[in-house]
Amino acid sequence: MKRIIHLSDLHFQDNWALENHNAWMIAHHIAETYVDDGVPTMSVVTGDCMDSPIEEYRQNFWTWLQFLRRFIEVHVLPGNHDYSLVGNVFDKSAVRPFLSIAGAIEYPHVVMLNSTALVLLDSADPEDTEWFADGIIGERQLGELDAILTQTKRDGQKVIVALHHHPYLTKAGQMLVDADKLMALLANRIDLLSFGHGHVSEGWREHKGIPVILASGKSTRPDDNSILSYRVILWDEKGVKGVYKEEIRGVKE
Repeated sequence: MKRIIHLSDLHFQDNWALENHNAWMIAHHIAETYVDDGVPTMSVVTGDCMDSPIEEYRQNFWTWLQFLRRFIEVHVLPGNHDYSLVGNVFDKSAVRPFLSIAGAIEYPHVVMLNSTALVLLDSADPEDTEWFADGIIGERQLGELDAILTQTKRDGQKVIVALHHHPYLTKAGQMLVDADKLMALLANRIDLLSFGHGHVSEGWREHKGIPVILASGKSTRPDDNSILSYRVILWDEKGVKGVYKEEIRGVKE
């Protein structure tokens, strides 16, 4: 069995931001809770790691990421805020630094977890083809994803797909513009789909031909009682074995 911790929308900012403090609370909780208990643990961070692609914010996220990677395996993909000022004004020079931090040359990026393929997608529009915070997978990634899914089926592998943009959002300026193409491609071919962007924690079972779909909330935003939460997915060679939520005390304005 393996544990997969789903984090999203950290929105690292300057040194005094509450998001930074809460992200560190989560990292320390993970390090103290899930290390040395014999169960392999990894995390997937589904984008909006920074609030804007500003060097100070990037360095703050990078320091956090290096710390967490001392304890568990962490995989990262971009959100619109990682490439665009306040998530809307695209900065082409931000793409390469993010890829360097993430450790990916390009997306789709495939990570093999024994008999499971973790497929990370870039929906953050690195070619700046859409307006504002809209996302897009694009024909190149969709074509490569189709080939990957054909190969994983041939090899009898389970598949996890992760991206940033929420495929069910329909508001212009925030949507994934080719969501219908993506979901049609994934139907009956993968075992888990995870994403963020909407800042609302939601889940679906046996939906759109996919056994489990999970939307993360903003991991660094506490609820009205100052409680932070994140999901932990229990995974084995048959797919999702269980899903539960961790809750810790954070800081609220």
